[in-house]
Amino acid sequence: MSIGLNSVQVGGNLTRDPETRSTTNGNAVTAFGMANNRRYGGRETTTFLDVEAWGKTGELVQQYLRKGAGCIVEGRIEQDHWEDRQTGQKRSKLKVIANQVHFTDPRDASTDGDREQGRDSAWGNTPQQHVGQPQPPQRQDPPAPPFPADTDNGQGADADGNIDDIPF
Repeated sequence: MSIGLNSVQVGGNLTRDPETRSTTNGNAVTAFGMANNRRYGGRETTTFLDVEAWGKTGELVQQYLRKGAGCIVEGRIEQDHWEDRQTGQKRSKLKVIANQVHFTDPRDASTDGDREQGRDSAWGNTPQQHVGQPQPPQRQDPPAPPFPADTDNGQGADADGNIDDIPF
């Protein structure tokens, strides 16, 4: 029986700035390195990964992530094969093809140039940003008007919003 599941989710910090290139078809692909640290039994191990993000996902990674920034990558594992130009030996390596990239709070994603010019880094004040599938715009409902002190809201709630008779 053959199982074709190929899914990976890994988090870490970028080991180098993302680099974007275009294929002969004009598709954009962004490559970056990532380090994943794991602590267990008082020891720590680090796994280094190569990641590729295609299309809009790659463009946003290029725009917002820098070396040291944290992210979580969801995607699949793929193996590259090539022949070494100098030795002629066949070589291969595993890499992650990103379907989605979740930006996490970096330790310090801003550059010294940003600080000197008085600009914030590309992170703003948001604790997490998501890249991959387009997200709908966030809807903000207007605040609810306060309840009059001596009436309920039509649902059996008092002025503090406590519901008196719950139907279950």
